[in-house]
Amino acid sequence: MSHIEDRVRETIKTLRSRLGGEGKPLSQTEMAARIGKTLITVQRYESTGVIPTDALGAYCRVAMENDYNDIAESLRQILIEQIGEDAMNAILWEPATRRKVLKIANGVPETLRPTVEELLDLLQNPQTDAEIHEVRFLMSRLEERRKRRKGNGTR
Repeated sequence: MSHIEDRVRETIKTLRSRLGGEGKPLSQTEMAARIGKTLITVQRYESTGVIPTDALGAYCRVAMENDYNDIAESLRQILIEQIGEDAMNAILWEPATRRKVLKIANGVPETLRPTVEELLDLLQNPQTDAEIHEVRFLMSRLEERRKRRKGNGTR
């Protein structure tokens, strides 16, 4: 297992543990419901640490909603490693706010702001099955781009 897979396993297990009550971790079935996956999928994530970016985002959302800022930041760092720093540099997370939101970084040109705002809204609040599918498609395309760039030695 790679270092990143070990970090993923440890982080998502810690999140599930904290979400539980009275010294018992949240069940894998309950976690699956919170992130929109199946029990078998959650078990695979926890045993292998291999996880797609959309699922990492779902875990991060759950951490932010529950004010587990340390876990959300760990998952954010893993996301940066997975999808590439360029994509994540356009997005900032502000842990000091009560309502956790993704925010556009100051360096994004004004002409791109409406498009980036729409993308952030879509990533944070997919409303329909079609939008959920769109988010998954976008994340897979970003992952493909990251792999191509990594293979070419570019950032």
